[in-house]
Formats: sequence, structure tokens, C-alpha cells
Amino acid sequence: MFGGHETTAKALTWALWELAKNPSVQTKLRAEIRATRARAGSDLSMKDLDAMSYSLAIVKETLRYHPPIYAGLRQSVNSDRIPITTPIRTTDGRVITEIPIGPGCNVLISICGYNRSKDVWGADADEFRPERWLEDDKYSVKEETQYGIYANLATFSYGPASCIGYRFAITEFQVILIELIDSFSFSVSEDKKIRRVSSGIMAPMVEGELDKGAQLPLVVALAS
Repeated sequence: MFGGHETTAKALTWALWELAKNPSVQTKLRAEIRATRARAGSDLSMKDLDAMSYSLAIVKETLRYHPPIYAGLRQSVNSDRIPITTPIRTTDGRVITEIPIGPGCNVLISICGYNRSKDVWGADADEFRPERWLEDDKYSVKEETQYGIYANLATFSYGPASCIGYRFAITEFQVILIELIDSFSFSVSEDKKIRRVSSGIMAPMVEGELDKGAQLPLVVALAS
């Protein structure tokens, strides 16, 4: 229930927020949706969904920029050494290329940190830009930093504890987003300032109304 409900809902919420702030992106997505339906009909197949490159780019960029779960926790069973991609020079002049850990050590993995790393995604890592996924330079990702089980994202984790339902989550996300954008247009509510708040899952909250919990006011109209 947690994996298939709350996380997908929050990802959709953040996608609508970004589309509301970027009307040109929203318009381009709506055009792709309607062109696909004009060709394939109203009931889209998985083949149709996989061919909708711009909608998938928005799904990927949302999962990169707004991962619903912002960190992971692992505990070591044995002593080990964690390699560092970029060596670190300490204040006493030593160069560190790995971090030794002992058994029972808790390791916090920053999903947000990796997904917005400029070393991985480029100088515009702190920008919401779906077009990065349509470019010819390996999605702006370095070969040596491939990570995760989907699109080089840390969002679904990696290894034995990775998300077993990630394919369903991606399809669910894409299908609901398509239905919403085809029917409605979204714009921001100018009198509301939105904050990202960590509450187990990264949630949108209104500045000054944190006591009301997660909420994201948007202006919704029928799409023309």
C-alpha cells in the first residue's frame, strides 16, 4: 500500500506543480497526448505509452528532481570499505578514496543528493528540465556513474532492496498524468508559497500553514 499509493501520489503532485509553473512544458505534453490519441485511439496500449517520449521525460525528470523518498538507510553486516568516486582531501592533507565501516554501521544514502548531483547531471542539475532526457548525450549522465534500476536514478534504490514495483509505479504515474493533462490545465496559485517538507515522504506544504499538513493549491481549468 505504501509503495503503490503514497509515493506515486506525491510524485504526481510534484509533476503537476512543475507543469503549473512551466506552461510551455504542459502545452507540449498535451500536444503529444492528443497526437498519440488521434493516431492510436482513446485506449492507449503499453506500446503507445512507451512511444510517448515527452511524457516519459517528464516522469523521469519528476522522479529525479522530486523523489518522493529522499533518503535510504542501510546497515552493514560486516566490515567493509565504501569507495569514493571523487577523492577527498582532508584538512591535514590526506587524500581519502574510500571510507571504512564496521559491522552494524548505519549508512544514510541521500537520494536527493545523488539525483541533483552536478557531477552526474550537469550544471543544470538544480533545474526541472525534461528535455535533458531527449538529448543525445546519454541523458546528460556520465557512463561511470550509472546507478539504480531505472534511468540512472536513485529514486527506486539499487540492489536487493530496490523497489520491486517500479515498473508498475512508472506506468501508473504516466497514465494518470496523461488523463489529467489531456482534460485539464493547471496553473499556480499566486498567493500561496509552497515548501518541500520531509515527512517520511517529501510533501508539499503551504508556507504559514504547515499545521494543515500536505497540500498544494493549484488553479484548475478545462483544457482547450
